[in-house]
Amino acid sequence: AELREKQSKRQKKKQKPTVSMLSFGGDDDEEGEFSPPIIKKRTDKFAAVGKNPHADTAFLPDRDRDREERSLREKLKEEWLQKQNLIMDELLEVSYSYWDGTGHR
Repeated sequence: AELREKQSKRQKKKQKPTVSMLSFGGDDDEEGEFSPPIIKKRTDKFAAVGKNPHADTAFLPDRDRDREERSLREKLKEEWLQKQNLIMDELLEVSYSYWDGTGHR
């Protein structure tokens, strides 16, 4: 008798209480009544992690910043092309000289 009591106590200790989140049958409630499932909220240390508004995000892609960069590149390209055209349109004076042993032109 004592042996059975000890075994039953051990079995009760080993059995953990199970909590069912959803029940699909066995309840004699009205069929039209619906009770939403219980959702447990995370309470560990990562639950409160969110976005840091002070974090540097300059390295991330950004459409507005890319658009501004493209417009700046186009503006600088036009500027450079105008300067190159001005340089190419200048008359170049080439003086021909031959070496006769003197150092003048």
